[in-house]
Amino acid sequence: MNRFSNFGGNLADRESVRGLLLGSAAVSAMVLGMAPMGEATAAADDVVATIDLDYSANDVEISPDGSRAYATDGIQGSLIVIDTPTDTVVDTVPVGENPNGVTVTPDGTRVYVANSGSEGQQAVEGSVSVIDTATDTVVETIDAGVHPYQVAVAPDGAFVYVTNDWYDLYADVGTGALTVIDTATNAVTDTVPIGNSAKGLAVTPDGSGVFVADFTDDSVKLIDSVTHDVDATIAVEKPWRVAAVPGTTAPDISAYVTSVADNTVSVVSYFGLGVTIPVGEQPWGVDVSPDGKYAYVANNDGSSLTEIETSTNTVRGTVPLDGHVWDVSVAPDGSFAYVAGHGLFRVSLFPFADLPQSPQT
Repeated sequence: MNRFSNFGGNLADRESVRGLLLGSAAVSAMVLGMAPMGEATAAADDVVATIDLDYSANDVEISPDGSRAYATDGIQGSLIVIDTPTDTVVDTVPVGENPNGVTVTPDGTRVYVANSGSEGQQAVEGSVSVIDTATDTVVETIDAGVHPYQVAVAPDGAFVYVTNDWYDLYADVGTGALTVIDTATNAVTDTVPIGNSAKGLAVTPDGSGVFVADFTDDSVKLIDSVTHDVDATIAVEKPWRVAAVPGTTAPDISAYVTSVADNTVSVVSYFGLGVTIPVGEQPWGVDVSPDGKYAYVANNDGSSLTEIETSTNTVRGTVPLDGHVWDVSVAPDGSFAYVAGHGLFRVSLFPFADLPQSPQT
């Protein structure tokens, strides 16, 4: 049975959801402070520390306890392990070719990395690397279909979901899919067709569904996590990445979706499209703070990080960064975020989130 099929009859729940919806060589990683509240913009002297990496970082994910961050290096085919208290690289783990998405299991013991394989017009099989965080070694490699791109884990850690996004623009054919992996066996249990090119994804906080960005179909699909049926299709032009709002349960589930076509972020739910929020140029990665109060958007061509207040869906500030940026991960305590791109930036979220602010110098 479709677990969302009875939502339509609960008018009060539907209205509450609508209220929310409407309301290179060495690369440096920088620790940035924030300017005062409002339409904030950080200044150059807010950089207080740097970390040297060999190349750029495609994606980044902070561990559940906040002690480690994991970033994928697509050029070297490796996973970079960062000690967050000291902002230092403590290990580099060889994985597959062209790693992109990365996720950490809720217990922090495993990291899953989507290895896309070679770039180009050829449909190349890729893999998912499973890393033991105690030893920083690959303990298993899973065949995961053509061009695995992004990866996310269920809240209970039982399943990992992988998007497959290979698409031949000239032939207008692709292998868009959602690949489902059982973490107990690390075996693929299902492959769900998703148009020609599935991009970002986010598992709902209650584990009942998976939001998937169907790039070529200009939509976001909500997939039932048990039946793997498409329970909702929400129109969003050229969706790229997705982040679900923490702490929400069905039917009050919503997510933020970046759209690279029109420089906006859309708020979506089972009931459809809510507001669209203008942000920076070519928004790419997105994450939501653990308390659900703020959404953070990495603007690729805009070289910046935008903060959105979710209660009003308004932009509160923007932090300029250096070079292209592709992903953002907020720490479990909400105090900072790492932004991955041509640099790996640590951004303090204290002033943005109404936390005590250090005196400006």
